[in-house]
Order: sequence, then C-alpha cells, then structure tokens
Amino acid sequence: MRLVGDSKLFRGVALDDTFLAWRDVQFIVATLARWAASLGVTWRLSYDDIELGIVDATGADDRFNAFCSNIVSLGRHPTSDPRTREVIAKALLETYLRRDS
Repeated sequence: MRLVGDSKLFRGVALDDTFLAWRDVQFIVATLARWAASLGVTWRLSYDDIELGIVDATGADDRFNAFCSNIVSLGRHPTSDPRTREVIAKALLETYLRRDS
C-alpha cells in the first residue's frame, strides 16, 4: 500500500523560510512517528522521487536527521534551545497570520 501526501514548506520569504520549514518538518516527522507506532507502519520520505529517509515508531532515521541538520544550518535563526525556537516560530506565525488575513 502507498499513501502519498505533500506539504508546502516554503512561503517565498527567504529570511524566515528555512526556520519555518525546519519547524514544520519536525512537526510532520513527530506526527508520522506517532502514526507509525499506532499503525505498525514505516514511512519513506522523499522529495521529487529522491528518498530522504525513513520514519518509524522511534522517529526519523540518521539520513533524514542529517537532511534536517542541513536545513537548520541554512537558516538565520538559532535553533539550539527549544524555547527559543517556539518564541521565534510564534512571532513569525503571528506576523504571517496578520499579513495573510
């Protein structure tokens, strides 16, 4: 069985895109890991038919984590402290919600 989905990670605002994309990917992977645990499945993550890694009940594999590390290194925002990430994410999301509404 194959389940296919997609998520638009980038909004076209270069300075904030990499940080928000990284945060979205973390949320997606955590959700897939929960589903993998409850359904007993493994998820293969790809982009344009290039496999980036696997997510199972334990989370993402080393290959996908390396891909995510590359996203983080491209961003302008510090991401070492989870509280800092959430403060930045909340501010960015509020900015875009106001702008887009």
